[in-house]
Amino acid sequence: MNKIFAYALFLASLFICMALCSCGDNHLASEGPQMYPYIIVTPDKYNGALDGFVASEKIYAAQNQTVKLYAAAAIGNSHFYGDDIFPYFKNVLWEVDGELISASVLKYSLKDAGRKKIHLTVVDFWNDTTHRELEFFVNAPNKISIDFPYDGYNQVDPENTQSLPLQWTMEGIDEWENATCTVFACSDKDSLWDHPIAIVDCFDEVSLQNSLVGNKLSLTADSSFSFYWAVKAVVTSEFQDPTTDSTEIARFSTRISGDKSVIKIPFVYDDYYDREINETSITVVSSAGDTLDSFISQKKADVASFSIIPRSNVKVYIQSINRREYMPEVLSIDIPPNTVYVTDTVHFVDKIPPQIALYRKSFAKLGSIGFYVYDDGSGFDFNNAAVTIDKDTVSFNAVSPNMIIPVGCHHDQCLLQVYGEDFAGNKLPDVSWLMIMRTDSVYVYGPYPNEEK
Repeated sequence: MNKIFAYALFLASLFICMALCSCGDNHLASEGPQMYPYIIVTPDKYNGALDGFVASEKIYAAQNQTVKLYAAAAIGNSHFYGDDIFPYFKNVLWEVDGELISASVLKYSLKDAGRKKIHLTVVDFWNDTTHRELEFFVNAPNKISIDFPYDGYNQVDPENTQSLPLQWTMEGIDEWENATCTVFACSDKDSLWDHPIAIVDCFDEVSLQNSLVGNKLSLTADSSFSFYWAVKAVVTSEFQDPTTDSTEIARFSTRISGDKSVIKIPFVYDDYYDREINETSITVVSSAGDTLDSFISQKKADVASFSIIPRSNVKVYIQSINRREYMPEVLSIDIPPNTVYVTDTVHFVDKIPPQIALYRKSFAKLGSIGFYVYDDGSGFDFNNAAVTIDKDTVSFNAVSPNMIIPVGCHHDQCLLQVYGEDFAGNKLPDVSWLMIMRTDSVYVYGPYPNEEK
């Protein structure tokens, strides 16, 4: 039934109703077309057809979402939405957050989490009043995070005589949601998610009982054991499919029983691809300036370990011996007793650009021009370098640290430019050289900054 026919049917019914009233009989609503008001909810940006939407009574939605509310009507087998309902209704009134709004379509922002009720009142041309109610279940974002033992905690009793509480915070769980948490713990970080140790309500308390080191592990005066743990939450409700969220993986370690503590300093050279062996020196110095211990490594990434009597204001000097563009680091730490103290990973970063220089000023006209490329950090990336003469790309030969370029100039003078960067992304200076051709030789002048040419 199209809208014109439905409207004609409505007018005919209204005429019959008026005729009955003029004869002194009360009208019966059942003699007119049956009208059923309802509410449709769509996303704010949706502007398509509404035929596929059903009447809404309960809606699950995320916090800070904006939706459109449509007053709709079913009349016989036809459905009408928005302003198209007004030939059949005298008044449409929404009650939203204590405010009354007269509109056929309403935008509503779900700013606050919780249960939100929307009331719709419609009055038809016979002054019959119909009420509809819609309830939103507005969900705050779920989040789970570790509280204790926090990442790096190193005061756990290896015998665990009083048990070790595992604590986390679960946020965003609404009254209609249930949250189940699986606790994972393992001494091997890579296989952590294969070792669940408990499944509990996310708001229950969990503790590790008994010894953490096991019967087969020898607990010596300087031994410490590290463990990894994390929590995975599954949130369910009647309104949506289950959702999952996880904490970060945290590490904790046991105390040691001797009179010394252990310092562990992991370090890594970022973007270092040179084949030359790189040496790193790490020195531990007391507050009085005495050297307590030292360490030399020839690895790109390593962990320096020191056994130190507990003390305050210890300085740790970390530097590259033969790569000076990797700037040294200095750590200042306090060493508590009976601990394994693991610092944050020290990242050596090369922030200094490579340099380039000519071998000499003049070359044979049929020969090649030689450059020396210097980089005392991550190393120069010859594979991604380029050379242009008068903006034409030319080939070159490179055997680190030398770059050999054929003369290739067919005029009295040419402009030569070399482009490239080191493995850390630091670019060569933006300069160029002027090639002057003579009878048997070529003279090269520069470098000149490109912005001044």
